[in-house]
Amino acid sequence: DKDGALKDSELASLFSTTPGNPWTNSEFPHTTITNEADAVTLQGWLAQWR
Repeated sequence: DKDGALKDSELASLFSTTPGNPWTNSEFPHTTITNEADAVTLQGWLAQWR
């Protein structure tokens, strides 16, 4: 939708081809930077990979 953030449905789609979200135990996405709609921002997404 080109809003610059990943909603829950977009995250589910992203991880649908993998064994699952690698950060489930860390309560992602609630542990990273999100916008006012609780969607993971680009900054929040990149922060997960460091």
